[in-house]
Formats: sequence, structure tokens, C-alpha cells
Amino acid sequence: MNSYLPFILANKRLLGFGVLLTFFSSYGQTFFISLFGANFESDLGMGKTAFGSLYSLATLASASLLPWVGKLLDEVSLKRYTMGIAVGLVAGCLGMSMVQNTWQVFLCFVLLRLSGQGLCGHTAATTMARSFDKMRGKALSVSGLGFPIGEGILPIVTVAMLGVMNWRGVWMFEAGTVLFLFVPALLWLFSGLPAEVLNPPSAAKHGLAPGEKEWTRGHVLKDPRFYLLLPSLLILPFTITGVVLHQASLVEARDWTMEVMAQAFIGFAVFRVVFSLLVGPIIDRFGAMRFYPFFVWPMIAGLVVLMMVRDELSAHVFLSTSGASLGMASALTASLWAEMYGVRHLGAIKSLGTSIAIFGTSLSPALFGWLLDRDVSFEVILFGNVVFAGVATLGAMVVCLRKPASVSS
Repeated sequence: MNSYLPFILANKRLLGFGVLLTFFSSYGQTFFISLFGANFESDLGMGKTAFGSLYSLATLASASLLPWVGKLLDEVSLKRYTMGIAVGLVAGCLGMSMVQNTWQVFLCFVLLRLSGQGLCGHTAATTMARSFDKMRGKALSVSGLGFPIGEGILPIVTVAMLGVMNWRGVWMFEAGTVLFLFVPALLWLFSGLPAEVLNPPSAAKHGLAPGEKEWTRGHVLKDPRFYLLLPSLLILPFTITGVVLHQASLVEARDWTMEVMAQAFIGFAVFRVVFSLLVGPIIDRFGAMRFYPFFVWPMIAGLVVLMMVRDELSAHVFLSTSGASLGMASALTASLWAEMYGVRHLGAIKSLGTSIAIFGTSLSPALFGWLLDRDVSFEVILFGNVVFAGVATLGAMVVCLRKPASVSS
């Protein structure tokens, strides 16, 4: 772990860019939007099924747009691309502060999910994976720290703000943080980044070794390994989004309070940080493919505990183990695409994988809401997710625990 400090000091601006993006992705993440679920239901008259379905539909729209918008990262400058993300975030937050009906909420959900959850993380991870080779694992681990920082801080701060001000005012405040903190910080960081990072990638930079294949997104879609990996791309966002978005129902069923879940997110953030930093050197030493099939195991253990134990402690266990799995997944997945398919078209390829992950987040809100409205217990829903996680692990093992095909470097 001591090796991180000189690495961070040597690459502080580029890594800071990644951390900044992953932190501000929080405004489009389920854990943040779910904090306003009760306000949407009471002020706009949404039921659980309506809220979950609207959120799922908006997430599906975001997932559909991401492969096309994400591909532009291979074609335009990093500065122009990231400023576009900032515009989307400001518009989504401002719009949410003024919504009056479900269609307006839907449009704001799309903006926040695409700009925040989708493009912020996509841009950070693609830039790190493309800019680093031997230290790719560490770069992805450090840049991903913005995720747990947001998850650890924002739920508690937002719940406190909701106690003293209107929820619309909170969204207005978030728009201000994007405009007056995020954008100036980006401009300062860009001023110190080298041209090869800021400019679109070129084929000359990422040349091919003799006999190697240059993988495009079209090639990836014809690769059977990609489809075996699909369940592993879906399982974490599907399960965590479903549980977190409907946490109010879980709290009610277990006779807890919302503060219990807010406090449990601290463990989620801490474990995500720890396991993200642990997995980086492992990736750099052994490669992502050898370790990838096992990142979901901590969350499986947490699901079993949450399913079988009704005490408040089970919420802390589930969110902590889920944080561990997510901490590993962020770095492992981006490194896996680079190892399997190269970095020349990484923006297009990774946006496809990210789109599928977001698609997973679009399925569970509506499905969980539909099941809960029909009095299906949370325990049954959790058991189904344990089975799904087992299938995901098997598919990843088939792909990764065998000698990979030759790819571009």
C-alpha cells in the first residue's frame, strides 16, 4: 500500500481528474436519488411501482444512449467531452428542483443517469485505462475513490439538509456545486494535463504487435466470451440498485429507521475504498482476468446475511460486503476490457459494458417494486439474487480461467 503515495504524487492531476469525476457521478447514482423517493411519492403522488417503473424507464433510456455518446470519447477532446458532461449534470439538478409532473421527473432522471452514473464513471475509467499500462490497476483504484467518498458523505449530508430545507432546495444546491466547484476544478486540472491525454486517441499511439487483432465494438459483439460475461456485468448494479432504491420498504418491513441505512453507507464506502486499493496492485501483478470471477463473492455473503438476519446489523454487513465487491469491480472490469480487447477503441467497448451494467440498474427497480406491491417478501427477492450471483460467477469463470485470445496492446 505504501507504493501508492509516490504513484499518486507523480500523477496527481490525472488521478485527481478521475476522483473528481467519480465523486460527481454521485448525483446520478441510485443511492443519492433514492434519498428523495419519499418526496417524489408524497409531493408528486407516485406509488412504489410508479416510482420504480419511471426510474427503470429513465435508466433504460440512459443505457440505450450510452454506447453512442460513450463512443465519442474515442473521437473528441477530453476537455470538450467532460464539459458536456457538466452541462448535463447542471441541467439535471436544476430541472429536478423545478419538476411538477412525472414526465419532467423522467427527463431529469435520464439526464442525471446518463451524465452522472453513466458518463462520469465511463470517462474516468476509460481515461485511466488508456493513459496507464503497467500501473493501470493502481490508476483505476485511485480514480475510483470518488465513488465511495460520495457514498460515505452525501447520504448523511443530504438527510441532514432535508431536515432543515425543502427537497427542491437541495437539488438547487447540488446544481450550484457542479457549476461553481466541479467545472472550475476541471479547468484547473486540464491546465496541467499532457496533450496526449487531452487529445483523442490515435492508431499510431496504440500500435499493434505482429499477429495481434484490433478489436472494435463490432468484433466484441461477435465474441462468445462477451456474452458469458454478461451476468457478471449485471449482477452488482441489478442487486444493489434494487435493494437501495427500495430501502424504505426494507426499513419498514424490518422495523428499522432510515438513519440505519444512511449509517450503513459509511461501511459501504469504507470497504469500497479498502478493496479498491487492495485490488489495484493485484491487477498490476497478475492481471485482471485471473481475479475477475471472484469479485462478487463478498456481496453473495452479504445477501445471505441480509436474507437470514433481521437485526439492523445485517444492513451494515450487506452494504459493507457490497462495497467490497464494487470496489474490486470498478478496477477489474475496466482492466479486463483493456486486457481482452486493447485500448484503441476502449471508449466504444467500455461504454457498451457500462451500458449493460446500467441496463441492469433499469431492471431491478421496477421488478422489485412490482414484487413488493404484490406482498412478495424481501427475503424471497434476496434469495433470487443469490441464485443470479451464482450464475454470474460461473459464466465469468468459464471465460477468465482459461488462456485468453491474442488482443491488441
